[in-house]
Amino acid sequence: MSKKTNHEQFAKKVTQEEKKSVLGQEGTQTGFSTEDKLERQVAERTLALREAISKLEQEIKERKFIEERLRESEEKFRNIVHSSPMGIHRYKLYDDGTLIFTDANLAADEILHIDHRQLIGQTIEDAFPALAATEIPDIYRRICTDGEPWHSEQVQYEDDRIKGWYEVHAFQTNPGAAAAMFLDISARKSAEETLKKEKEKFRILTEMSPLGVSLIGADGRYKYVNPKFKELFGYSMEDIPSGREWFRKAFPEPQHRRQAIGSWINSLGDSDIIEVRPRTYKVRCDDDTDKIIHFRPVTMEGGDQIVIYEDITERKQLEAHLQQAQKMEAIGTLAGGIAHDFNNILAAILGYGELLAFEMQKGTAAWQNLQAVLMSTHRAKDLVGQILAFSRQNELNLMPVQISSIIKETLKMLRASLPTTIEIRRKIETTDGIVRANPTQIHQVLMNLCTNAAHVMRDEGGVLGVTLSRIQADQIKQLPHLDQQTCTYLKLSVSDTGHGIATDKLDRIFDPYFTTKEAGEGTGLGLAVVQGIIKAHGGAITVESSPDKGSSFEVFLPEIQKEVLTKSKTIEAYRTGKETILFVDDEQALVTMSKQMLDLLGYHAVTRTSSVEAFELFQHDPYRFDLVITDMTMPNMTGEKLADKILGIRPDIPVILCTGYSEQITELRAKELGVRAFVMKPMVMRDLANKIRDVLDK
Repeated sequence: MSKKTNHEQFAKKVTQEEKKSVLGQEGTQTGFSTEDKLERQVAERTLALREAISKLEQEIKERKFIEERLRESEEKFRNIVHSSPMGIHRYKLYDDGTLIFTDANLAADEILHIDHRQLIGQTIEDAFPALAATEIPDIYRRICTDGEPWHSEQVQYEDDRIKGWYEVHAFQTNPGAAAAMFLDISARKSAEETLKKEKEKFRILTEMSPLGVSLIGADGRYKYVNPKFKELFGYSMEDIPSGREWFRKAFPEPQHRRQAIGSWINSLGDSDIIEVRPRTYKVRCDDDTDKIIHFRPVTMEGGDQIVIYEDITERKQLEAHLQQAQKMEAIGTLAGGIAHDFNNILAAILGYGELLAFEMQKGTAAWQNLQAVLMSTHRAKDLVGQILAFSRQNELNLMPVQISSIIKETLKMLRASLPTTIEIRRKIETTDGIVRANPTQIHQVLMNLCTNAAHVMRDEGGVLGVTLSRIQADQIKQLPHLDQQTCTYLKLSVSDTGHGIATDKLDRIFDPYFTTKEAGEGTGLGLAVVQGIIKAHGGAITVESSPDKGSSFEVFLPEIQKEVLTKSKTIEAYRTGKETILFVDDEQALVTMSKQMLDLLGYHAVTRTSSVEAFELFQHDPYRFDLVITDMTMPNMTGEKLADKILGIRPDIPVILCTGYSEQITELRAKELGVRAFVMKPMVMRDLANKIRDVLDK
């Protein structure tokens, strides 16, 4: 057996079973020679070497496995990085604190529009110079060492290559290494900036808007009201936190509130502002005044509502005034249409009545009856004048007026239209009181107050009281704003015994459009107009009322110094003459009557019913006549044109122009033409005689 074989057998023997028997208890050799001892040592060392080699091979195997896993992980991470839609930058931190840019994915190239391969190996400050002035490089260094991630939603970067806003997430990848993931949020930032600007525009528009604006949430709670809303209604968001509170305050009357809520619910589906129909309501404001408001509610996505409020109270008032003016214009047109013919009829009745009176013996029953006819005719004449004046409300001519006479005439007219169940009690304590006023408007005030009083008593009847008295200025304590320099006022009181006015409505009784009457029975403008007239006359009006006890309106007008208004009762003789007068009128009855009057007054009257024939007569012998009296409204040639032609031939001849009514000619226009006098029909004989002499004697 060779030594190698012996050694191997011995080593095998030792390794397998005989190791213990080779060594003694005290490490002494037993049964082996020196050669065996050497072989044993070699075998032991060989065994140790093999064990070491086995461990080394195991360690190498494990290390290769770990390195393979690391390689695979790194490959996966690299694949994730390069396939990520977010931009990714990778950095490595060196011991000297230098932070080196090591890699970037394709998304980073696309987001920043640069080739990052040219930046690899550069410091972060060199690769991205704009970051040098920020704290971001130091943040990345701390991430590499500490591992704590960092996030920012708004990082702005700008250099000669890159410009934008970015959202950044930075984190540690390995000790000493970090990655920064980022998204370009420039478009979102731009959109946010645009939205911010739009919100600012909306804020400015709503804050400066002449219209009220509110934003109501889908839950019915107010989110915003602009300053104009507060100005219009006096309500803040604290006053009306929800729509329920708004409807309760703005529409205190239950029926009106239900109607408004129903209409509001119907508008919830309206989302197109062009198609939204404005709704008009009377709204109660915080100061208890009422306003007429145009509502335009628009429902937005999500259920919120924007409501636009427009105050159209003044517009409605102007429309009402316009309607009133149009009504007056219509009345004026109607009155003018009939006034001429009616005045011609009255002129004939009055004229022939006066002629008949000349032939009657005064004091007889027939004469007395004729006087009654003439008095009624005069009253009809005044009535036509009132109608014409009433239709021209824009003419506010103030003059000394005896109020007592207006009261008497008004109550006479009113008595015929009131039911017999209403008793009129008139008490005039002062008959000589005079105010500077427009008679027609004072008549309108009295008629309005009386008809209102009669209206509340129309079913059960009652007493209509009208009182006129004089009162000292210092006694009118409830009206301190009146002119205290005026010593005395005339107090006109109109009272009724109707159902009265509720206390909560008294403060608004003079507001435009406020009425206690049923729908369709009143416009709510009457008392507002009355108050306006009284104020225009320097006066004031008050009201007192109690439920079931009636109401009393008191009008205070400043009294002026007495002026002689009554005509002298001394009957003057008729003024007569002997001149030749050309009288022209297309009404044969008036021509015949006027000729008789002129003849009685001593004049030589030449008459014509055609203006064309009258001009031809005058043209043939201009100096035959001393005076021309012509009607205004005639066919073929008006009185104005006739007067102009006559004065063109003979400028010095006096001309008197008469009319029952005409909008085409006024006294001023007549004087501009050279006409000496302009008179309204019908004229009584005495007035005609005086007018003729006034013109001829100048």
